[in-house]
Amino acid sequence: GFSGVILAVKDDDSSLLKYLHKIGATPGKRIRLLSKEAYDESVVVEIDGTRTSVSKIVSENVLVGI
Repeated sequence: GFSGVILAVKDDDSSLLKYLHKIGATPGKRIRLLSKEAYDESVVVEIDGTRTSVSKIVSENVLVGI
């Protein structure tokens, strides 16, 4: 149920940035954690009312603040 605002992205890899743009995970957007998978630590998040699954690698590169 954690909710916050995307502040920045740690990695400037163009593939990562394109993926984040595709799913709407850009700085300034509100993001809410819905669930976390124990097996691979992927997460399901909601961004602008859209749910999406995000890998551990991607989630570790997105900085979120309250």
